[in-house]
Amino acid sequence: MVKGLLLGAVLFWLMVPCLGDAAVPQKINYQGYLTDSHGVPVHGAISILFSIYDSPSGGTALWRETQNVQVTNGLYSVNLGDVLPMILAFDTQYYLGVTVGADAEMTPRQTLTSVGYAFRAGNADVATSAGTAVSATTATTAVTAGSATTAQNFTGTLAGDVTGTQSATSVGRIQGRAVSSQVPGPNQVLRFDGGSWAPSAVSLQTDVTGVLPVAGGGTGSSTKNFVDLSTAQTVAGTKMFSGQIAAGNPIVSNVTTGTAPFQVNSTTMVSNLNAEMLGGQRLTDLDTAYQKKYGRVAVVEPDGRGDYTNPATAMADSLSWCGIASAIAPCLLKIMPGFYDLEENIVQMKEYIDI
Repeated sequence: MVKGLLLGAVLFWLMVPCLGDAAVPQKINYQGYLTDSHGVPVHGAISILFSIYDSPSGGTALWRETQNVQVTNGLYSVNLGDVLPMILAFDTQYYLGVTVGADAEMTPRQTLTSVGYAFRAGNADVATSAGTAVSATTATTAVTAGSATTAQNFTGTLAGDVTGTQSATSVGRIQGRAVSSQVPGPNQVLRFDGGSWAPSAVSLQTDVTGVLPVAGGGTGSSTKNFVDLSTAQTVAGTKMFSGQIAAGNPIVSNVTTGTAPFQVNSTTMVSNLNAEMLGGQRLTDLDTAYQKKYGRVAVVEPDGRGDYTNPATAMADSLSWCGIASAIAPCLLKIMPGFYDLEENIVQMKEYIDI
């Protein structure tokens, strides 16, 4: 069993002073002291597993690597990250776990701390002045900002899709594709033609596909005309309506003579259908021919659509529908075509009642 003693765990995020954009070393220098179970310092090469956690105990290691460490009289010094790059944000408290050989991980884990004021030198929330800012949320003044959310003042130039200086920037590309220098016109959009981005007008014939909702009701598409019933227009083709058609104005048919203005497939009678023409004659003419000649008219129809279904019954009941017929007030019993089964009944003709 090996016992360990922490001599130093130093977090170095070094800003190397050179002319180029130097990357921040992603390594931690760690020093320790090892003894065996009898307190005798360990000497020689030994395998040590180093792990970094975000909790003082338990949890899952965020990073780990194994190094073959040369221990001299119990002392050793390593750079964590020599074997496996340490890709950690270091924006929360981390803990170092040390496992020597086949032993269990030493307890407690070592708390990693910063050196001096270098809490976030590689990744800065605020850099008042930086020659190089690898990543900065706010850089008041930066010659080069590798990644900055807000740069109040920078003296360098931008590269990539956005180019230029702080006071004169321009978007030359989008996703690596060139943007045309053409000035866009009213109601134009930026369109990618496969090679570059350029202003273009929107065409409902080529840009709109499928069925789209139309404000105010209805649907339309790039290939089918939308019928706006609030304006006068000609609509071709058969139109099927699943609901009622309510018209606030007369419905006018302009079909030529000899063609029925409309057809009704249902055999159900319409009791309140107002029609000006019936059988080629105006209703006023029918009034003259029938109602004004005859004081009362009864209709016999075999299918029950008239006043009676049997002529004999209608004539026998003449007092109820005709009253007392006279020369100046004759009545008419209108028998419609059909088959009537009179059985043993007879139709008794009466004076001033025509059939």
